[in-house]
Amino acid sequence: MTHPQVHELHHPQTDQSTTLTLADNHVSTETVRGGKTRRTEKHFATAAEAATYAEHQEWALLKKGFVLHQAAAAPGEPLLHRFIGGGYTGSLTFADTPAGLFVYQHGWFRSATDQQDFLLRLDAAGLLLDTLALPTVLAWDAHYQPAWQALVLDLDHIVYEYHLATGRTAFVANGELVVLDSDRQALFRQPLATQLVKGSLVFAAALGRNGQVLAVHTVPGEVQLRSALDGSLQHTLTGDFGLVQQMEFMADDQRLLLLELHGTGRLRCFDLAQQAEVDFTLLEGEDRPLRVKTYCLNADQSRLAVMSETWVELFDPATRQLLHRFPLRHCVKTARLRFVDDALGARTDYACFSLYQV
Repeated sequence: MTHPQVHELHHPQTDQSTTLTLADNHVSTETVRGGKTRRTEKHFATAAEAATYAEHQEWALLKKGFVLHQAAAAPGEPLLHRFIGGGYTGSLTFADTPAGLFVYQHGWFRSATDQQDFLLRLDAAGLLLDTLALPTVLAWDAHYQPAWQALVLDLDHIVYEYHLATGRTAFVANGELVVLDSDRQALFRQPLATQLVKGSLVFAAALGRNGQVLAVHTVPGEVQLRSALDGSLQHTLTGDFGLVQQMEFMADDQRLLLLELHGTGRLRCFDLAQQAEVDFTLLEGEDRPLRVKTYCLNADQSRLAVMSETWVELFDPATRQLLHRFPLRHCVKTARLRFVDDALGARTDYACFSLYQV
């Protein structure tokens, strides 16, 4: 018999709680409301059927406003599930800040002049603290900037700042590549020309962790490495990678990790000292290369999380050794991954936000 999987959910408004326990082909449900306890049990022909039933029951509760919050969980198990709601727009961004977790929520699109999206501010237990109406729709990315005490947002490809202390927003919308220092002073500005290829905007950028180097992708099969201090071109990486979906520096800024955009699922890695590509194939067993949908690194870059199908695979990026594998819950096809302290956060296309123990 496998170890039972116990998920506890609580409704913040009604104070009702429900505990789902999955043990092999058996699911028990215990509900406590108004001091009364109700318990039901179901048996299934297979463990897979039982697991599917338990997940469906959990999803139904989440959509009713229940929140799963467990302070302790086994690796691969959820610490938090919360239904975010809203339709799927392709935007799945979220960011961790000292003021809480900000998670994108689609509001409505009734017409070009009547549309609204939001950021939900949650605490660590998944409780709703605030709902922020965005000044424009589609939050493609969000990062907390500690020096500014602000959330930097890419809203429909316009950069906005949201100041946590004052709630004020500011934005810039110029066809330029701009690097600012911690005092918001421009280190350099350069004209930036972008293009559309098969309906996709050719643009990706990454800043080295030492703040010295900038990688910019605006041409298929090409990444420019520039000085982050004055914008001078240092080197141009070329290859058959086409359009780039994600880029990140790693290994003390000595390597650049790329994820191709159009469905190949390949991670490409360049050694910047040698100015050459190195093998970074991730294997999922039987020597089959992993098809990656998205990836993220933790703060000290000791863990690489990748999404393949609807599974998360955790690797040691130095050795490419698989450390752990677990299914991503309440996900149709895709999600955004990002480490939140020691947990892995996920915002799925099924309007669920989760934190997993890793």
